Amino acid sequence: MSKLLITILLSVAVSANFFGQAITVNGVSLFESGGAPSNCSPGGYKTINAASTNGACLDLASAAFNAGAVWVCDGIDLNQTFKVS
Repeated sequence: MSKLLITILLSVAVSANFFGQAITVNGVSLFESGGAPSNCSPGGYKTINAASTNGACLDLASAAFNAGAVWVCDGIDLNQTFKVS
C-alpha cells in the first residue's frame, strides 16, 4: 500500500512540472492554474493577455507590457515590501 501511495505522489509531483511553471513571490513557489481568474486556486497564479511564462520567469514583453498581467491567487500585502523572482 505504501509503495502505491509513494508512486501516486511521485507521479503527481512530476506531472506538476510538465503542466505548470513555478514562479516565486516572497519566497513562496506559486504554480500556474488554468481557467478564469475568478476560479484561481490558492498557491496559484494566472497569466493574462500578453503575459507568458518561460521556465521560472514571467515574460511581460516591452512591446505589449501594458497588455499583460499576472494574477496571484493568494493575497499580497502591498503595505509591505515584497520581491518577485
